[in-house]
Amino acid sequence: MCLTDGSEQMQEKYLALSGDPEILRFRKVDYGCNDLRALQDAIVDTPEIVFASVGVNVAENRVDVGIPDLEQEEQTMERIRVHLPPELAERFPEELPVEISQEDFATVS
Repeated sequence: MCLTDGSEQMQEKYLALSGDPEILRFRKVDYGCNDLRALQDAIVDTPEIVFASVGVNVAENRVDVGIPDLEQEEQTMERIRVHLPPELAERFPEELPVEISQEDFATVS
């Protein structure tokens, strides 16, 4: 279980809620799911970028972005950073928790 507050009290809270505390393992992370989802939404709203996929990767505590042309990685990151709403730019003042990879478009039937 990923926690932004890895304190013993927080871990005890989740252990008490679990029916089987032996299955829980805790890991301290920098960003909560709500922050990552807000970042995901902002990325999707970034103009002039063609995405193959965008999704929150909870286990890795980041947003995964698939683009069809990996040569556009640097420009994609710059566009995302420039178009972040101010409240998100404040939450992510340094490096964005974003992993960009090449991904082809897939159709779902």
